[in-house]
Amino acid sequence: MVKILLIITIISSSLFAAHPLYLERKNKLVGVYAMASRVGSDAILSTSGFEPQEHTLKETPLGGGIQIGYLLSKNQRILLNYEIFLKQNGFKHQLLTLGYAVTPLIAQNLRILLGVNAGIILANFDAGSFVVNESEMAKLNYLGVIYGVRGGFIYETNFGEIELGIQSRRLKLGTQESEILINDNPTKTSMNLSKTSSTNIYFGYNFLF
Repeated sequence: MVKILLIITIISSSLFAAHPLYLERKNKLVGVYAMASRVGSDAILSTSGFEPQEHTLKETPLGGGIQIGYLLSKNQRILLNYEIFLKQNGFKHQLLTLGYAVTPLIAQNLRILLGVNAGIILANFDAGSFVVNESEMAKLNYLGVIYGVRGGFIYETNFGEIELGIQSRRLKLGTQESEILINDNPTKTSMNLSKTSSTNIYFGYNFLF
């Protein structure tokens, strides 16, 4: 019985042994990744003299990101991420976040990642993206805050990590004003994007040094 327990202990220790990269205490990280995103908003369009209207906006932009991190331990890390998404239907956005993640080992060379992050977002719609009464709204620029959660898997290689995951975020973009012509009269209008969220799948590689 003692021998059986000893064998099980040795096998378990071998299975969940730390990867050489972590034993060498390489605790700095630089990564690149690609993303496919789904952005949705219950936007509220307000025009002076008219009742506000709610519009459902949805876009599926592609993007890329860079992350810089520091491993507090084998199972904890802090991450600084910059992401930019390609323009689609006149909509483009980029963001900068700071996050924290735990990365417990679940199998040989395989870790699960669970994290949270928050930061700032810059978004814009090209002029003419919205038309009211046959009049085009001017370019809309938004600066807001963003926060969310992140989950995925990390596979350890000889030089770094392969990372695959999903992110869910809330985008607090607020309201931007514009002006349109109604019966040849300049009329104030605004677009409220406070109720905006995004979900994206990402795949990338981290270099540890």
